[in-house]
Amino acid sequence: MGNWLSGLMVKQRSHWLPASNGYVHEGAVNASTEDSPRYVIRVNHNGNWIPGELIPDEGVAYICDGGAAHRYKTYEVLVDCNSKWVKASKGRIDKAADAITAGVNAHRDFYIGRVKHEGHVRIGKVVPGIGCIIPDGEEELVLQSYEVLVCENDILY
Repeated sequence: MGNWLSGLMVKQRSHWLPASNGYVHEGAVNASTEDSPRYVIRVNHNGNWIPGELIPDEGVAYICDGGAAHRYKTYEVLVDCNSKWVKASKGRIDKAADAITAGVNAHRDFYIGRVKHEGHVRIGKVVPGIGCIIPDGEEELVLQSYEVLVCENDILY
């Protein structure tokens, strides 16, 4: 699906929509392969956009930053992304060259990663040169083998 523009078909580009309290917009990216969905979100945390996960049944979005896990009731949900997950490791995203920037701080860009941890799919931030960082209880955990999200639908044809 898309919109006609000057004779070209433009596919809907991925974008972020505000939400809160577990609400999930139509077209949101579910990163889970399990019965319990986990959606790709980002949160404005201390002036920086940080990607993370939303578990709708809990009504809370989880991110990690500064060595700790953080919970938020308000967040932005990634929608209209024709998602593809590309294997990566050790803080590298080179095989996922089209990975979308989901967050940023004063020092670097953050990308969206997913991992299987303790039997569940988890979403976190991929920090180049470091790895995929996920919330784990009250702390953050760095993992070296993960997948990076690529949105394939930002194409003109």
